[in-house]
Amino acid sequence: MEYKLMGKNNYESDILKTIFDNRGLGDYRDFISMGIEDINDPSLFKNMQEGVELLDKHILNKSRIHILIDADLDGFMSSAIIFNYIKELGYDMDLITWNNHEGKQHGIQVVDGEIGEFSTQGLDLLIVPDAGSSDYKAHNILAEKGIDVLILDHHNIEEDGMEKTHADNHSLVVINCQDGVYPNNTLSGAGVTMKFVEAMDEYLDKEISINLLDLAAIGNIGDMMDMTNKETHLLTQMGLKNIKNPLILAIIKKNEFSIGDKLNMIKVAFNIAPLFNAASRVGTLEEKDNIFRALTDDTIKVEYTKRGCKPELVFLYEDMARQMTNIKSKQDRQVKKALPILEEKIKEKNLNRNNIIFMDVTKHVESSFTGLVANKLQDLYKKPILLLRQKQNNPKEYGGSGRNYKHGNIEDLQKILKDTGCFDKVAGHDNAFGIGITKGNVKKAYDMASKALEGYEVHMGHDVDFIFDVSELKMDYITKIDQLFDFWSRGIEECKIAVENVRVENTEKNFKVTKRKGFSFRVGGISYVKAYGVSSEMLDKMQNSGIMNLTVVGKPSINDFAGLRNPQIDIIDFEFEPAVKDISDMTIEELF
Repeated sequence: MEYKLMGKNNYESDILKTIFDNRGLGDYRDFISMGIEDINDPSLFKNMQEGVELLDKHILNKSRIHILIDADLDGFMSSAIIFNYIKELGYDMDLITWNNHEGKQHGIQVVDGEIGEFSTQGLDLLIVPDAGSSDYKAHNILAEKGIDVLILDHHNIEEDGMEKTHADNHSLVVINCQDGVYPNNTLSGAGVTMKFVEAMDEYLDKEISINLLDLAAIGNIGDMMDMTNKETHLLTQMGLKNIKNPLILAIIKKNEFSIGDKLNMIKVAFNIAPLFNAASRVGTLEEKDNIFRALTDDTIKVEYTKRGCKPELVFLYEDMARQMTNIKSKQDRQVKKALPILEEKIKEKNLNRNNIIFMDVTKHVESSFTGLVANKLQDLYKKPILLLRQKQNNPKEYGGSGRNYKHGNIEDLQKILKDTGCFDKVAGHDNAFGIGITKGNVKKAYDMASKALEGYEVHMGHDVDFIFDVSELKMDYITKIDQLFDFWSRGIEECKIAVENVRVENTEKNFKVTKRKGFSFRVGGISYVKAYGVSSEMLDKMQNSGIMNLTVVGKPSINDFAGLRNPQIDIIDFEFEPAVKDISDMTIEELF
């Protein structure tokens, strides 16, 4: 096990300052004291006024409005924000329609020169949250039909792609935090939609948007936005401290064992966001529709039958919290099945020989899984991954997903692939995106990308904020680090420490093995917990050792349970060796 200090091992003076210095974030006091003055005025968005006036016009005209829900957590959240906002205005909701994509598509789909997936007949306004900025073909078709379009997006756009057109029979307004004007480009689609309803509140003299902050917070976290931006961070913290949506509350209750008594961004990222993303990938259209209903209507009841019990009526949001857990388990099984096949193929064809892996997964991975599987593979092989799937309607064309390795030295994989000139489409975020390419261009793209990545490097091992000898680790240090519990997020990664010379007596009372192949013990009043993932062979060795010496790398925190505050190290990695007993610990028989 390798680990190294990120900076100075300065734990005796100002621990929080060291943690922020290690992340290049400046003065922590300035960050943790952020306030309302760090929230930007939504009017700073390019096209915001036009967008507000466009929606207001259609509300006054009692227009027929359609909302296109993008196929991921951020799509659910951003669409629920705008739907719930219009609902709270007292609008006739019979005039509102919406649809989910059947698969994992993004944006406005065009099929045979027409808008696919929803009817445009009689439609006055299409709202597209979290997508649509670059769907120029669809924009033109909608313009010809005289249908207004409001796009609330955050994905990368072309320099000339910020559209705002007004014809006699058509308006197109794109509001996107990548507009080059708004001072914060780290908002999710839900974050942009939140700023839009803030602007609507100001325009209409309402106070509705504050009650939708929880959805914006979940969207920001689930779409892995950079939380070092004060506005994004503050909006997210405010939302998590004011959760009102019944479905989100039901999911928290369903996962209370994992989440515990305190909710923060890390716990949302690991316990809530994956449920929505799994539903987007493997849920049926009916399941996805019911998730949106559960986000937007807390009055619906459905029949549910527990095993061995009579049917009963429960709220839809309660039932969907249960169903989403089952859908996530189904997704995990399918991914687990695919990974060994792909690993064998990579080995067989020597696809790991260069600094990027291109792979045709048409026969092994469904289209809805390519992004998720690419993410698993980049973590396994520690390099950029591009997974390709032949398109059903044209086997000479590939779609697929690209993912960059998070600990490599490549800042923008999307740009590297675009610069090859081989791709018909590379769209999304800098290091997580969808692609389109003709079969004849794949080898050229691979060769050019491999050459561009010749200087690729990976940092191996663990970066830690502090290295302690176990005798130096005080509970007070962990208490201070836990002050940042609410701030841990993307860009402000959790503190990691190494603890050396941890001497553990293997007694039934002190060293405990968990059902999930983990272990726990206490030393110096601090609990050390490895929750799962230890091999049976390693556990046998540890249990057969009378006294152990361990070095651990882990995350320090305060575990609040039943009113008790217990300092704890959640072990990420460890190494151990049987210890030689001190003379003072030996029996007479052992000494002689």
